Amino acid sequence: MEASKYILSNIQPGEKLLRVLSSSKGLFTGWFQDVPDVALTDQRVFGRNADGKSHSFPASKIKNVEVRPDKGLLGREKSTGSVAIIGPYNRELIYRSENMTADRDFIMKALRLKFN
Repeated sequence: MEASKYILSNIQPGEKLLRVLSSSKGLFTGWFQDVPDVALTDQRVFGRNADGKSHSFPASKIKNVEVRPDKGLLGREKSTGSVAIIGPYNRELIYRSENMTADRDFIMKALRLKFN
């Protein structure tokens, strides 16, 4: 996924961009849907939600990384859905994912996070 101008302009000196989790850069973005910008560096997760609220969570301040699966026709959980990174004061960065569990595991491994 290609980084948006927002992501590229918010990488701090000394940080290494590991993965763009969600980017508003694209041909149809903004026409049909609002897409958040969310990026993972070697020190933090930062971005802005589709509603425009920006957050930056250093690894030490992340409270949880949750998967929120979509519901199917009969209420069963699908493999697609959203990933929510929860920081201080229950602020959240939320983005859509085709493989929520793999994304959550990658974030936790990259930032060396462990939750009970």
